[in-house]
Formats: sequence, structure tokens, C-alpha cells
Amino acid sequence: MHTERAGQGWPRFITLGDQVGLSRLSGHSFYEAAWAGGWHLRRFEMSGTTRQGLPFEHIELAHRLAEVLAAEAGLSPEPAPAEAVEAAYLRRLKATGALLGPPEPGLVLPPVIQGQAVAAYRVNEIGVTMLGGEANEVAYVSTAQSDAAILLQRDERRAVLAAVPVVRGRVRPGSPLMTTPLAEADWSQPGWRRAVCAWGAWLAGAVK
Repeated sequence: MHTERAGQGWPRFITLGDQVGLSRLSGHSFYEAAWAGGWHLRRFEMSGTTRQGLPFEHIELAHRLAEVLAAEAGLSPEPAPAEAVEAAYLRRLKATGALLGPPEPGLVLPPVIQGQAVAAYRVNEIGVTMLGGEANEVAYVSTAQSDAAILLQRDERRAVLAAVPVVRGRVRPGSPLMTTPLAEADWSQPGWRRAVCAWGAWLAGAVK
């Protein structure tokens, strides 16, 4: 594999042998993949990458590239189980595990949060409060060292779960920090509730 960095923290161009070329386009999160001598060309976006100040890893870029090539070949990779997704985000947080239990005593949620605390998921100093009673709100993520937080909420129109910044008790307008398809995060399943909480905890750790 050959990379060209051009003074950037991320390679702007990657060549895998003589088969596949991957280029980062303007806008930082847009990539272009070409193979078979340039006869095949596909573009894709890494949602919420440097444009939102969020880090991502080589494995994520490799995964998106694999998805592009697999779709061209008519292949459909098996989805990762919830346990593997949770474990991956805990590794990024350098955490050996997470604690799941009742809501923390004395917890006071900002008035902007309409849901009620039903459970707590804690990773290191990051607390994720699972919410119930409000159809669209899923969880509220906060850290003891910051007055900024994240609200995880469903966006049924776009069919995504969105991570929305909350600053000084108010939802910040504009684009969400990151989204994930609702179809890939079934909140009704306990394993996926833990996985979504781990994703929210990683986001809070990445933007703090």
C-alpha cells in the first residue's frame, strides 16, 4: 500500500497494489474510489469526520471502501452483532467495560429533555442516561468535566439516530454531530441499547 500525505494528518491518496485507488476530495469527508484502471469509479462520504471535528480510524475507512467494492460485486456482508459494536467503541475509549444500572440518584436533566431517566450506562467519567416516555429521545450523554452534552434522538423522516449537541442546557441548532441508520440500531433490543450508549459515550469523549 502506498500513501501520499501532502502534509496532512490523513493520506489524501492511497493505492492498493495496481487495483484500487482511493482519494480524499475537498470537504474532507468525501472520498473517491477507482479500480480496474479507472473504468470503475464510486464516491462516498464518511459521515461526521473532520468536518465535525470527530476522529475516525483506518478501519472505518477500510470498511466503507469494502462496502463500496462489495456492492459493485453484488455482495452483502453480514452486519456486526450488537456485542461487537459495543466492544469496538469501548476499545476506542480504552475502557475494559461499562456499568449498567438504575439512574444515578439526584440526577437532574435539563428542561429541554422531555424523556424520563430509566437507566444509566457509565464508561469511565462519561454517563449515558437512557430515556423513556418520549418517542424520539433515546439517551442523554454527559461528562462531569463539561457543561456540554449530547442528546441521542430518532429522526424518523431521515430514518437515522442523530447525536445532537446540547450546550448549557439547550440543543444547539444545525447539523448533528453524527448519525447512524435506525435500521442498524434496534433500540428495542437490550444489546443494541448498550451498543448505542457506547457510541454516544465515544462521541462525548471525542468532542470534549
